[in-house]
Order: sequence, then structure tokens, then C-alpha cells
Amino acid sequence: MRRAISNFYKYIFLLKRLKRTGWYKYWGVDKKESESVAEHSFATALLAYIIAQEYKPELNLEKILSLALIHDLAESIVGDIPLRDNFPKDEKHILETNAIQDIFKDFVNRDKFLAIWKEYEEGKTPEAKFVKEIDKLEFVFQAFWYKKENFGIRDAEEKGLNYFEYAEKLFSDDAIVSILKLIKKNDSEL
Repeated sequence: MRRAISNFYKYIFLLKRLKRTGWYKYWGVDKKESESVAEHSFATALLAYIIAQEYKPELNLEKILSLALIHDLAESIVGDIPLRDNFPKDEKHILETNAIQDIFKDFVNRDKFLAIWKEYEEGKTPEAKFVKEIDKLEFVFQAFWYKKENFGIRDAEEKGLNYFEYAEKLFSDDAIVSILKLIKKNDSEL
């Protein structure tokens, strides 16, 4: 069991080093400044925790945190594949399914961890839907701060990319939509 934990840390290490490629491929952020997948996962989990506590007390907080922490773990093997790459979804799903099974293969609670990942992927439970929207909201917050700190978003906007237009269609949760509107208002003041 201890060996499984020791081996597992390799995937955490890889996520900490893996840059989110969309930032430098599409949004003009220097690769050195691009957040890692681990940074994104941490921010997603923290946002999910705080927003759920404030606006969604009916949701299962332990499940939300589990979903948020595990949601991008397969990328430690597969790599970060941005939506804008138009990589076939079914192919990506197969690659990530194989990766997540490999990551958890030596754990006693393997089935539990795989079920958490599958729940997120399917996005059917209230918690999974919520975390999927928080995942996208974290992108909006990150884009806002990259723009505010002059890390390249303005250049992408000049080329016709707009992170609000890109993201606005992705949200249905009222609390998250209200937060998005506030970010948009702040963005217009930059």
C-alpha cells in the first residue's frame, strides 16, 4: 500500500510540471507564465469549496472536493489537450480512461477513485455538473488575471479571441453566472 502512495506521487509531480497548453497556444501567454495543470486543479478545488459553501449548501462537499481534485489527473499521462485543439472526444476519453485506470491500479480503493473520475466525466450528478462549471469558471478567472497583469490575453483579443464569449455559453448555474457577470464588469474596467 505504501508503495502505491509513493508511486502515485509521480502523477502529482507530473501535473505540477505540466503547463496548460491552451494559454500559450491560443491566448498569447508566455509558456513560462502559463499555469500548470496542478495549479489549475488546486484553484478549481478551492473555488468549488468556497462557492459550494456560500451558494450550494445542498451539495455534497466531500464529493465536490473529490471530483475537483481528481478531474484532470489523467492528464499527467495523456497531457493537456485544450478544447480548441478539436481532438476527437471519444479518442480523448479512451486515452484518459486508460490513464486513470493505470494511475489507480495498485490502490485498495481503486474502484472508488475510478468512480469519482467517471462521475466527473459523465457530468450527470449535481456535484459533477457544478464542478464542471467551476472548472470553466477557473479558466475565466485565470484569463481575467492574465489580462490584468498583461500576460498576453489582450493580444489574443486583438486577434478576435474573447474569453467571455468563449466561456459564457458554458454556464447554467445561477450562482456561477452571477460571478461571471461580476468578472465581466471588472474586465470592462481594465
